[in-house]
Amino acid sequence: MWGKFGMEIKLSLQTVTPLFLGGSNPKGEPELRAPSFRGVMRFWLRALLGGILGDNPQEIFKHESAVFGSTEHASPVIVRVQHQSLQFTTYSQLTANKPGL
Repeated sequence: MWGKFGMEIKLSLQTVTPLFLGGSNPKGEPELRAPSFRGVMRFWLRALLGGILGDNPQEIFKHESAVFGSTEHASPVIVRVQHQSLQFTTYSQLTANKPGL
């Protein structure tokens, strides 16, 4: 779909394993933030490019920079996170009756 600034892709994601989240306020609600998703996407892009391009860090960096930007130019990719309903579970709830965790 083409949005206001170019191609727009909307994803609806659901986690299947627990996320360990925090926030700027340790006693406040955990935050699910766009920079965290950018970091994950950047990591997996590097992994994929490494598998395709092999041991060629300059070429990997060139392609990574084209997608996620660099100190030379901004990224054309914008990541936004819209919270639907986050269900929070404490660590003690996760480990209850599950020895070994």
